[in-house]
Order: sequence, then structure tokens, then C-alpha cells
Amino acid sequence: MKQKLKRYLKFGIFLFGIALIFTHCKKEDDSIIDESQLQQIEPKVVSQKIAFDNSLHRNTLNKTIGKLKSKLNSDNQFNRDNEDDNIIILTDEVLYTTYSETHTYTFKLLRINPEFYIENVVLHYNVETESYDEYLIQYDITPEEYLNIDNGGFLENSDRVTITDLENGFVSSYLNRGCNRVCQTIYVECSSPAKHTLGQTCTAETPPYSYQSCSTVCFDISAPDGPSGGGGSNGGDSGSDNDNPIDTDVVTDPMSSSCKMSGGGTGAIDANGDCVALGLGHVASLNKLTEQSQIQDKIAELKTKTSEDREYGYQFKLSGSNPITYNIVEATLDTDSRGVRFDFPSHLTRLEVHTHYAGLDSAFSSEDLFNTVRSAVNANNNDQHTSILVAPNGKLFALRVNNMENAGSFADNYVDSNGNADKDKFETMQKFYIKYVVNKANEDCNNTCTDAEYDAFLNNHLAKILITFSTGLSLYEATEDADGNITWSPIVYTP
Repeated sequence: MKQKLKRYLKFGIFLFGIALIFTHCKKEDDSIIDESQLQQIEPKVVSQKIAFDNSLHRNTLNKTIGKLKSKLNSDNQFNRDNEDDNIIILTDEVLYTTYSETHTYTFKLLRINPEFYIENVVLHYNVETESYDEYLIQYDITPEEYLNIDNGGFLENSDRVTITDLENGFVSSYLNRGCNRVCQTIYVECSSPAKHTLGQTCTAETPPYSYQSCSTVCFDISAPDGPSGGGGSNGGDSGSDNDNPIDTDVVTDPMSSSCKMSGGGTGAIDANGDCVALGLGHVASLNKLTEQSQIQDKIAELKTKTSEDREYGYQFKLSGSNPITYNIVEATLDTDSRGVRFDFPSHLTRLEVHTHYAGLDSAFSSEDLFNTVRSAVNANNNDQHTSILVAPNGKLFALRVNNMENAGSFADNYVDSNGNADKDKFETMQKFYIKYVVNKANEDCNNTCTDAEYDAFLNNHLAKILITFSTGLSLYEATEDADGNITWSPIVYTP
């Protein structure tokens, strides 16, 4: 179902905030200074763009890049178009970053049909294994953010930065303990006594800057069986402090080159060197999916059934592409739970829609999260797989796979050797959900909020754990106009 995760790493992804910082953090020539000579200087992170031919480690890196390119083009998980050589890794100019006792190299990644403005491959030197760990970093950002980064600006938060370990580096036992990658934006004050922050005038030797830090945090997953009680705090983070990354952190900066399309508008550079529009993102894809009359009709039908004391649902399997048509299979009832069971999915399965009946929360449950990722994995790692919830409050919510690697890891972590849900492991996930979604929503409400406010708190905390628990899923909410037209937007966690 997925390849087991192997290593336990703490991530730090550093995106420096303003052009001024590079006068101190980046060398202006193309010469390479060995990282050992940069240990005791300020600031603690030094980055420079270099010609790859000048790299101290070029011979070793060439072998790694060659193998990595082959993997990316042969693995359907990364090669969405299933064509040879549709993914390339540029090696003309790279970003070399040195810190602590290690370093990283960041390369631009281009594909025939880009879905992100920026995709990078980062090679991090692992001082323990004396080899390079490989990462794919994808920036799901707006055109405005893209242009800002390209002009030397910084990324304000990492909610839509996806990090994939290309060698499956997490140890599965850590995932069982509730250890996951948690990203946050860190702002560092300048070195003067005035402690200037970003946006303030500063002439200090080290001006203020910011970076994205994706760190391994272990969550306490013990929780009461019921929905009441305190939520508990996050577990300890044994990594670096804000100013001083350690050698197990992965430090980088987004490598990109923005472009303008011939007809106007911001584009992404594809593997042919052309400036093209991005492929359908999740929001556009969801909007297109729910424009289909077959799907709209079934959603309207399900809305009439949320007052009943059981769930209902439908599964949609693609049967024709011009026009788009579906084979629709009604879900069967599980009499014990009053929930629904869908047919085993295939590579043609595009959508599963189900209701929550009155008395259930207007949010995806822990069972829904698990079933969505397992369906996507069972459908030949189908990253187009979608789950839509018709909630008791009449709203529509959707889950989409944004990282098939993490989705597979999440699903596999709670199944037995036969691919069925492991009862004990599944109860652990349910406790995690109660503690970090239900209990947190209760804390926010403090027994004073309306049902609508409580539902909003639930989905806010759900959006957070989808990231912190490495589910490979993103959460969306729909609005509908008077004619029944459905428009989707992402739910992003708000502290």
C-alpha cells in the first residue's frame, strides 16, 4: 500500500524574507567556500546561487540526480502523465546553503504539465550516513506570492508547502507515536539592541529575516474516550532554536523563475522551457467535478436525507470522457454503525459522497479521513480521488489527496498485514482526533458558541491536523448560489 518510512528527521525549511538579508547571507560571486569555513560566522545560515559545475560535490551529486530523475519519471506517483522524460531537474544553477556542520543543494524541477508554480528538489547532506537525503518540495502558492518570492520577498506561512521524502525517511514507529512534520513561519530580529523586525529600517550587521521551519513534533495521543476534557499541548520539539539550525534540519530557499504568458497572466516554466498556465488545481478541479449534472443531482438528493437516522452515499466511477459520464453505485448500509460502505475503488473511481445524519458533527470524522486515503491508495494511488460530505447543517465539505506519499503512509499506519483496519491502531487515531479536533473545538467554544460556530471550530482544527498528522489530505468547503452552482474554497487553519 505504501513503502514504509525509514528515517526520523527534523525538518527546517528556511525561506529568507527580504532582499536585504542576502547582503549578509549570500555570497555575490560564483566561488564556493567549503562549509567548514562558515561555521562560526554570522548569520548562521549562508546561501549562494552557484553554477553547478563549480560545486565541491558535483561528482557525487551527478550520480544522485541521475538516479533521482529516473525515479521521478518512472514512478506514477510523481509522473502524473505517465510519459518518459516529462520531469527534468535543472543543474545549470543551484542554491548552495551551508549551516551548522552540513549543507543542502536546491534544484529547480520542471515538468511537462506543471501544477505548482515552484517545485524544487533538495539534497541534504546527512552527517550520520555521510550521504544525501532527497526531498521534493512543492509550493502551492498564488501568482502574487510567486512573483513576490521571485522578486526577493518571503513566504508568510507554510500551510501550503508540501514536503515529500523521496526515500521515505520517517521511521514508521515514530508515526505510530504521533510524530509528524509541523511547519511554521519563524521571524528573527536583527542583531542590534533595537531588535528590529521585518519591514523596519535596520543597518545592523545581520538584519531581520524570516524562514519556514518544518520540524518533527511528537504529539501526546492519549485522550479520554469521550468528547469532553482538556486538549493537552503538543509534545516536545528537540530541534534547533530560531536562529541556529542544526545539521538534521533541512534548510533551503525556493528556486524559481517567474514568467509571463504570451496572452498575459503569470505562468510557470514547463519542461520544454515554455511559459504555460498551471494545470487544474484542487479548487478548479473540484468546481469542474461538481458542475456535472449527475453529481449535482445526487448531492441534491442526499441533502434531503440528512434528517434520517442513518448515512447514505454514492460512488462515482468514470465511464465516458466526451461527454463526461459516470457509473453511479449506491453505498450499502453497515447496520452496526449506521454508516455506509462503498464498493472497492478502481482507477476510474473519482468521487465518493456520503451524508452525516442529524446528531453527527458537520465535519469529516476520523473514519472518513482513513477511508478517503485508503480508497485513493486502493484506486492505484489515484490522486484525483475526492470525498464529499453532505453535512447535517446543509453544508458541503470535500477532502482531496494533495500528497499521495503521505496519504499512503497515513493509511498503511492503521492497517494490518491484510490491508484491513487494525482495531487497536485505529482506536489510537480516533483518540488523536478527539483530542486535537473535538476537544480543541470545545475549548474554543467554552460552552458559549452556537452550533454554527462550533462546526467552524471543528473544521478549523481538522484542517490543522490534516497537515500536522501528515495525512496527505486537504480540506475544502463549498458555497452554493440560488441556482445550485457549487464553488469550492480551501479551509486553512487559523490560530
